[in-house]
Amino acid sequence: MTVLFHMAWPEAQWDRAVILMFLLRPPYVLPVFSGDEKQRVYLSSVLSLSTLITLAGFVALAAVG
Repeated sequence: MTVLFHMAWPEAQWDRAVILMFLLRPPYVLPVFSGDEKQRVYLSSVLSLSTLITLAGFVALAAVG
């Protein structure tokens, strides 16, 4: 996908924007719509883990440049 962006706009840095888009976490409102308590706990855990992964990804992108 980033190859197409580089072909269309070679001067733009779309690869970082695409990586950042995929690093973003899902919304925290998801457990509210869950009907089952076990599913709410699971969704909350996954959202927390996703937040940690997102923070690590931001740090890695900032370190790279």
